[in-house]
Amino acid sequence: MKKIIEIKDNKFDEDQIKKIKFYPKAKELLLLLKNKRAKFCIATSMNKTEFSRINPFIKIEELCDVVTAPALKHEKPDPYIINKAMRIIKSKVSETFYIGDAETDFMASKNAGTKFIGVNNPELFGKGNKYFKDINALYNFVRKDYSYFL
Repeated sequence: MKKIIEIKDNKFDEDQIKKIKFYPKAKELLLLLKNKRAKFCIATSMNKTEFSRINPFIKIEELCDVVTAPALKHEKPDPYIINKAMRIIKSKVSETFYIGDAETDFMASKNAGTKFIGVNNPELFGKGNKYFKDINALYNFVRKDYSYFL
């Protein structure tokens, strides 16, 4: 098990991180949510070591809480990370929506009982409560007024 965790951690070395294409407008979306005083956090199945290697490049920890998962214990679609995030931001299931770009995100949201917004993955169209073709479309939705969605 320790070797598996070590291999998983090593995939987040600096050279690999530089190859990752982060979603354009994602940071702006977080700033918009913060300005609208929305309760939110980043819930990732990365462990703390993995996230600590990525954060210097994306610098999101300064914008919101980041909830990580223990190494290999609670991978999505296990709802652990969503439930933990709801506890941290003090949100009820009925008030929570989870945004994701993968089938495992949709399943984790479903398992947690939250609303789901799919983004940037056509395979998620028709699943969950809402779908956006990209982060820019989601940003525009939030910028206008998303309160009716809750």
